[in-house]
Amino acid sequence: MIRRLMRSLGALLLIACALVVASPTMAANKTVNGITADTILPQIQRGVAYSFQLAPTGPGAYTGPYTFSFLSGAFPAGITLSRSGLVSGTTCSAIGNYSPQNIRIVDNNGRVADFTGGNSFSVNVTTAPANGCSVTVTANLPPASQANNYNGRVTASGTPGPYIYTVSSGALPPVLALQASTGTINGLPQTPGTYSFTILATDNSSTPASTGVGGPFTIVVAAPGGTTTVNPPTLPNGANGTPYSQTLSASGGAPPYTFAVTAGGQPAGLTLAANGVLSGTPTVAGTYTFTVTATNFNGGFGSRAYSVTIAPGNILTI
Repeated sequence: MIRRLMRSLGALLLIACALVVASPTMAANKTVNGITADTILPQIQRGVAYSFQLAPTGPGAYTGPYTFSFLSGAFPAGITLSRSGLVSGTTCSAIGNYSPQNIRIVDNNGRVADFTGGNSFSVNVTTAPANGCSVTVTANLPPASQANNYNGRVTASGTPGPYIYTVSSGALPPVLALQASTGTINGLPQTPGTYSFTILATDNSSTPASTGVGGPFTIVVAAPGGTTTVNPPTLPNGANGTPYSQTLSASGGAPPYTFAVTAGGQPAGLTLAANGVLSGTPTVAGTYTFTVTATNFNGGFGSRAYSVTIAPGNILTI
């Protein structure tokens, strides 16, 4: 009984082995109209430059060079086929199999072989290496001048593109605009100041989309008159009840200059004239901190902070 069972198991194993040997593996080489090509392309790694030359063969009468054209199908985004049969590019498309790729091959004698249907090409996309398919955003942003045309640009790289650009945080100077499809920042800035922002670049050519954030970037908008410096660096202290007079000056930009207190407050009893003369008779002792801004003829300006102490004085009351 045991021997019979062993013989039966042995027979089953032989049949199984015969089936395995007889079962054909999927052939990569396909022949259409006498032209043979390997239709399973080497796998593509996401974010890595890819290059593979198609090299069909044929009998003696079928001679190269061959020309290639893409009829239809699903190459991963960023991968192209040249007329000479070079499959190349970089893709960040999702991992998986991309097929069919229906390709026409024509030999030097004009014989046409359309590799379509069951004879079409295919390729697999595999995982990206570390930092593969990452988007980097850089910027070329020169200083801006109020009321003068401005042109700057942010640029993304690292994936096939094209990219869509948006401001993800912060803000551009008023009136300036970011062109979503090109990354150009242009316009006629109207408000002097320093403006910081970040830029999001999105590559929608692949699924899932690849994104990257750059910045913070800064654009400085200067007044057209240039930078103005307020002098002197410090002001003398005074005494309560004692007349006080100091003249402030400015340099940089075109004169004349107009002076004004733009923050804090000068000592009680003193006034700052538009020509820069700070004068009067202090009426309250104490320490006063204030900022003086000088504006030049063309609108350029500059500021300086001062601290003046007014000491108690001897005031005679009648």
